[in-house]
Amino acid sequence: MYYLYENWTHDYVGIHDEDCNLCNKGKGMHNKPSIKNGIWIGPFKDQKEAEFVTSKLKRKTILKCSRCL
Repeated sequence: MYYLYENWTHDYVGIHDEDCNLCNKGKGMHNKPSIKNGIWIGPFKDQKEAEFVTSKLKRKTILKCSRCL
């Protein structure tokens, strides 16, 4: 499964595998969830589906996590 992190503060979307320590199955790495800078979106069944949704979000930058992908 895959998740997206949409960050509107820095205008990017990141694609992560659910087992990534940054993603943590869409919960993020912080103890207390926050929507101050962005939100987690997903899960998506495969990377192709996550990339399709990413393209619709119209953020300046699209990233694939360098730790998990």
